[in-house]
Amino acid sequence: MRKKGLPQVLQALKLLPATVVLAVAGASKQIDAMRKLCAAQGLNDRVFFLGAVGAMEVAYAAADCLVHPTLEDTYAMVVLEAMAFALPVVVSGPAYCGISSELRDGVDALLLQDPLDVGALHRAVLRLLNDAQLCADLAHQALRFASSRDASTLAVQHRSLYLEQLKRRGTLS
Repeated sequence: MRKKGLPQVLQALKLLPATVVLAVAGASKQIDAMRKLCAAQGLNDRVFFLGAVGAMEVAYAAADCLVHPTLEDTYAMVVLEAMAFALPVVVSGPAYCGISSELRDGVDALLLQDPLDVGALHRAVLRLLNDAQLCADLAHQALRFASSRDASTLAVQHRSLYLEQLKRRGTLS
């Protein structure tokens, strides 16, 4: 949960209007520590730990956006899944999250150059809260982006990438 940026999300949440709540999906050994962090920041009534969710479509349907300021994620399928549900996404930039190298900032998603920058995270979420047209545009583009990246297409693209890298290293002729 730390690697996914939850401490930064909690700090940003404190700066957002009290009507904004956070649902955290996923099972982790860090949940108890994150609950304590919530309590220390007075956020217990605004943060809901869902644990492992068997039907993520229910969580996506209930969400207004996905915030994923990850510190390290090779591709972040959660971002692609959320986009498939037409959710506006705030995600770490390409230096931290692989899928972001395929996203255009302000067009497909809102990209964070530094996921540790709580101010930037706060401003990104605030943009979504205050700009209905931006949300609609991002949701529309998210759906277009996700629909062009089905599993078989991604598999072919990744295979090509791996083969290209092997050729560059001289381990494949």
